[in-house]
Amino acid sequence: MGQRIKTVRRQRGLSQAQLAHPELSDSYVSLIESGKRTPTPAVLELLAEKLDCSLTYLINGVTAEQMQEIELGLGYARLAMENGEVGEARTRYAELLADSGLAGLPQHRQDAEYGLALATEACGDLDGAIALLNGLRENDPATMTPERHIAVAVALSRCYREQGDLAQAVNVVEEILGGAVRPAWTDGLMRLGGQLLAAYVERGDLLR
Repeated sequence: MGQRIKTVRRQRGLSQAQLAHPELSDSYVSLIESGKRTPTPAVLELLAEKLDCSLTYLINGVTAEQMQEIELGLGYARLAMENGEVGEARTRYAELLADSGLAGLPQHRQDAEYGLALATEACGDLDGAIALLNGLRENDPATMTPERHIAVAVALSRCYREQGDLAQAVNVVEEILGGAVRPAWTDGLMRLGGQLLAAYVERGDLLR
C-alpha cells in the first residue's frame, strides 16, 4: 500500500510535504510509504482524494474498473457452472487466476480457486481438483471462513471417494468431525457428515 501511495504521489508531481499538508505531517506520510505505519481508513480516504485515485486502488492495487471486471468475471464463471457449461467455467476461472489483479484480493482469489476446483472436478479431472482443493487448505487456512473450510472438505472427500481412495475420503472428514471439540452443526456440516457416511458405506464399514 505504501509503495502504491508513493508511486501515485510521484506521478502527480507531489512531494511528501505537499501531500501531507495541512492535515498530516510529512514524516507520517514517509512512514506510510515505507510500510512502517498503517494508515487509518479516514487517512486512506484523505490520501485517495488528494492523489485523485480510487480508494480501491490504494488498498488492493486494482482500480475500480479492474475490480468491476474481476467481479463480472467471477459472476460469468459461476453462471457457466450453474448452467452446466463446466468447460467454460473452468476456462474463465483459470483466466481470472492468471490475472495479477487478484494478488491483492485474497477473498476473490479464493473464490476463483474454489470455483476452478469444482469446475475441474465436474470436467472429470479428479487429480487436478484434489490438487487445487488441497492447495486451498494449505495456503489459505487463515483467510477461509468456517463455511468455506467445510465446503472445501466436502468437495475433497467427494473427489477422493469418486477416485476410489476411501481412506482419504474418510480422513478428510474425520479431521473436522473427530476433533476434541465438535463444531456446531450447520447445513454445511450435515453435508460433510453425509460424505463421511457415503465413504463408510462404500468401504463396507457398516458398523462404523
